[in-house]
Amino acid sequence: MNETGEGPIRADGEIFVVGAVVERDGSLFLARRAPGERHAGAWELPGGKIERGETPERALERELREELSVEATISDPLVESEVVLEGRRFRFLALEAAFDREPVAGSAHSGFGWFAPDSLPAGKDLAPLDAPALEAWRRRVAKS
Repeated sequence: MNETGEGPIRADGEIFVVGAVVERDGSLFLARRAPGERHAGAWELPGGKIERGETPERALERELREELSVEATISDPLVESEVVLEGRRFRFLALEAAFDREPVAGSAHSGFGWFAPDSLPAGKDLAPLDAPALEAWRRRVAKS
């Protein structure tokens, strides 16, 4: 939860969003936004907005359950970033996570993929909030 305890939108208008960094065999899991969704067709770390009273970890567990039909183990934060998009301020927290089973496509996503560090989507192919998290993941993998 953000420091004001106000859920996804703070008094100053900032929206707090979490995303899952799920790695397998040196590749990163990304989901593709479904047609009709904002930024349709863009790849993203799965996750979403934190609701009132939720911690970032609980919000991410809920979002992954709702969007991908998985239970997740949430661990360390990878990176936190702030972005102004379409006149709104977003704070994005990327948390490392592991799925208990293979994800199932729901209404929010049209597909999934596992991406090696040199094949990560960028530009218009990537959801706007996710670029700092993907770059942090790429740097961490390069150090391994």
